[in-house]
Amino acid sequence: MRSVNPGNKLKELVSQAEFPSSIVITSPDRTRRERALEYILEKRCSSTQTKPTTFTFSDANKNQLATFLRDIEEPSLFEQARYGVLRDVDRAKAADLEPVAKLLPNLPHGTHLLIIGKSLPNVPTFKKLIASHTSHIQFEPLKGAELRRWIEREIKHHGITEIDEQTTELIQTIGHDDPDSISALIEKFALFSEDNAPLDTHYKPSNRGKPSQVISN
Repeated sequence: MRSVNPGNKLKELVSQAEFPSSIVITSPDRTRRERALEYILEKRCSSTQTKPTTFTFSDANKNQLATFLRDIEEPSLFEQARYGVLRDVDRAKAADLEPVAKLLPNLPHGTHLLIIGKSLPNVPTFKKLIASHTSHIQFEPLKGAELRRWIEREIKHHGITEIDEQTTELIQTIGHDDPDSISALIEKFALFSEDNAPLDTHYKPSNRGKPSQVISN
């Protein structure tokens, strides 16, 4: 049984007057970790602030990482708070994480480092550092009834106000229980629903696993 709901923990952190200098967000699916990141930036960044500096471990080299870290270390005369985003931390190697590990305990006041990925990299020293110097928002895999409830919330998120059990089961089946695939399906289905009307979906299994008709009422 999970002791801490990650969504509630995230809302609590965002509502604090003193926002943490570093937050780690891990989720096996991209949808929830990106939503969590968007939520933080929406609630904590003003419209006048510069867009957060971003580095992705999967598509950049060490020189680019060094540039990213120098950028977020520099104090700003024009912003009270600055945000940097490290993506795909699960793909980082131990050597890549060394400069990040040095910076984490020494982030300048007003600088916030947001680290996201599928999971933490298998680097014991870095995991220990995360445990002692960051707030970790950890989303677990969605399964069973929990996945179905998430699908219902996701449908509402895309503007559909009424949900039937058949639609939920259909989307779960076509999406192969994968939240990212399911979210993409719901976004497409929502295009057929006007003015937040209920989504009435009729499905024929013989039609290669695709809905044969989507009707908005």
